[in-house]
Amino acid sequence: GALLDAWLEVVAEDAYHRDLLDLLKSPFVFAEVDAAERHGAVLHIEQTIVSENLITGLHLYETALARNGAQPTQPIPSIALELIRRIRRARQACPKTPATLKVWLSRLEEALSLLGALPPLRADAAGASVLELIAARREELAEADLTLGFPEWRDWLNRELETQMFRDRSISSPVLMTHLTAARLRTF
Repeated sequence: GALLDAWLEVVAEDAYHRDLLDLLKSPFVFAEVDAAERHGAVLHIEQTIVSENLITGLHLYETALARNGAQPTQPIPSIALELIRRIRRARQACPKTPATLKVWLSRLEEALSLLGALPPLRADAAGASVLELIAARREELAEADLTLGFPEWRDWLNRELETQMFRDRSISSPVLMTHLTAARLRTF
């Protein structure tokens, strides 16, 4: 959920620097990049944002990183630049133009793929549950022709995520955490 929220904030606010850093610090994005190198790249991006006094705009981050030493001989700045470029490509795959729910969900999945988030999400019990929900809704809504703008789609997605109950099947416990509405007709 936190990954989706961070991504949608990046899309909504043209990569506001705090949202961008939240996304970059997620353990689910760019998991194929060595952890130490990714950490160094995120730190380099953060330092560039501060030194250049940047607030928003992927193109501005990319320009500043390219100007500030992204060369093949310096791996961390080069990795930082590549991460921003991958986020820009994912952002381009997820335009805010109105679309059907199926198209919105396909855009989201494509963006997650470009961010390298799909394999780690599939390996995580909660992440797999989210991906299953996205795939199920995309299939169920394949014929729906309702067109939504980005804010309406985001509200719809948030409601869909909130209605889902996640239970980690690997944990065996008599305790069940649930919301008040789902507690109806249960014995206590």
